[in-house]
Amino acid sequence: MEIYKITNTITQDFYIGSAINFKNRKWGHISSLRKNKHKNQFVQNSWNKYGEEAFIFEVLEVIDKKENLILREQYWIDTLSPTFNFSKIAGSPLGVKHTQKSRKNMSLAHIGLTKEERGHEEDCECPICNHRSGKNSPRYIPREERICVCGCNRSFTCMINSKKKFISGHNKSQLGRKRTIDSIEKQKKGLKLYYENGGVNPNLNKHLSDGTKLKISNSKSIAILQYDISNNYVQEWKSAKVAATILKISESNINGCLKGRRKTCSKFIWKYKHKN
Repeated sequence: MEIYKITNTITQDFYIGSAINFKNRKWGHISSLRKNKHKNQFVQNSWNKYGEEAFIFEVLEVIDKKENLILREQYWIDTLSPTFNFSKIAGSPLGVKHTQKSRKNMSLAHIGLTKEERGHEEDCECPICNHRSGKNSPRYIPREERICVCGCNRSFTCMINSKKKFISGHNKSQLGRKRTIDSIEKQKKGLKLYYENGGVNPNLNKHLSDGTKLKISNSKSIAILQYDISNNYVQEWKSAKVAATILKISESNINGCLKGRRKTCSKFIWKYKHKN
């Protein structure tokens, strides 16, 4: 937490403020000044006239406790009498003078009158009559209605450039999947054993035989082919893991070749068998 000072080195006019994080506040000031949207018109006019190079940002004091931040800011305002500060009371908008036009717009905004009651023209472009939100916002993207492709015939609305094809909440991995009679019966049998066992998985802590482990390993393995740099066939492997273990090379690098992230691994080209 810091008390900081913004100074025009040419005119020696300056502004005093306080911040929880000086670095963030500094770049907030610079960003709004560069966009000509700074809340302090004195600072903005001076920035526009003398340029960014004329200004320096410096820390006057580092504060330990948050409750002392405003007190110390007031001390520096009273001591140095900054020329850029609208208000001479720290943390207060007192002393800030709004123009007649801004006061009228704030009043109308609170009253909530119609355009005609405000006395504005039909095509008035003031921020009160022309809200920059929804379809009027420059970031608005038109929407369209689509039908969910899962076959439920329900519709949903999304942006026209969206790739969305499903209603939110659908389990896409299960859409269109049809279970066989064998899989249904197997699931019923498993649920029956589960409930007969008091809600505990009957296979919990059950040791698999070597034959079962081999079957599981075979079901998960994907055959791959090995080629030399000239794309000449060398050998077929049961899986990337087997090839990496026997040849003593990196399995992840072989997988990188298989998935197109690498061209070669250990001076060999690797491809999936089922893609050839």
